[in-house]
Amino acid sequence: MSADQIGFCNYVYRELLSHHSFPKTSNALKEKILESLAELFSNANLHSKSDTIATCGQFYPKNHEITFTIADAGIGIHQNVVNFYQKQGYHYSQNAGQSIEWAMVDGNTTKNSPGGSGLAILKEFVKMNKGFIHLVSGEGCYECSENGEFSRLFYKPFPGTFATVKFRTDDTRSYILSSENPNTLF
Repeated sequence: MSADQIGFCNYVYRELLSHHSFPKTSNALKEKILESLAELFSNANLHSKSDTIATCGQFYPKNHEITFTIADAGIGIHQNVVNFYQKQGYHYSQNAGQSIEWAMVDGNTTKNSPGGSGLAILKEFVKMNKGFIHLVSGEGCYECSENGEFSRLFYKPFPGTFATVKFRTDDTRSYILSSENPNTLF
């Protein structure tokens, strides 16, 4: 793990997951959420081919939410997926929105090693928490919320990728992983 990744993980744990308003979660689930956000950061670092990654977060007490964003100025998710399929000898004909959807499926990755599983728990947590994940890359846009998942295309492309995750802080439920209690949803 690079110094930037360690710094990012420390920041997320300190400023987001340990924030007094973050929903009640077990330590094991906090670790999984941290892994998911670290995967978003690592993907920006690994796949974007960008020298710059920007992150920011904000607590909105009146709106009962914590919002967190990661952005890069790289080649984008769609181009990464196209390049991946071309290296495999296949023609990839999906649009940028569909490429983001593909990248959000558990197990899908453009890395040469297994991966792509970190976002599944984050997606489920966000749905139950009534928050959202919003990704824009090139002309593709993806959103995941309690209402489901969808993608669409923009007329003008965004030069890179950004991912925003919103967590509701007025959620009074407690969350744990199913491995901690088989009667839970995670």
